[in-house]
Amino acid sequence: MGCSLSCGPKCAVHLFNTILCMAFMAVGIHGIILLSSASLLQSMLQKMLDVSVVQPEHMHELVHFIAGNVGGNACILVVVSFCIAALCRIGCISSCCSCNSLFKIYSAILAALLLAQTTAVIVIFADPHRLAAAFVESTKEFLAFYCNDTRP
Repeated sequence: MGCSLSCGPKCAVHLFNTILCMAFMAVGIHGIILLSSASLLQSMLQKMLDVSVVQPEHMHELVHFIAGNVGGNACILVVVSFCIAALCRIGCISSCCSCNSLFKIYSAILAALLLAQTTAVIVIFADPHRLAAAFVESTKEFLAFYCNDTRP
């Protein structure tokens, strides 16, 4: 079989990647369920909003608004989670078997993702007013469509 799990760090990487792979597969399946079942989505939103402080007359409109705009977010959720699950599966295979080149490729991908994430966080949070201004601007833009039948 060619597998050797005698090293402790390799076992830890394998276990960690297996857990992450299962978790991201569950997130991807959850995204598929969100895409395919509108009634399940509305019942989940209804349960979440029951514990919140939303007025009953606005609750139906809010649930309808969220359910109408969940398609793009669920697609992104599915694609990203399955890509990360595949990356975790590569990590499982490379840590279990003696595939040093695959483990180096996996490590390079992780290093590139870490560098991209660090750069994105630095760019986003370098100017504290930029993020707040973007949030306020998008809120103002979409607030005009709340309780209005002409949505984008």
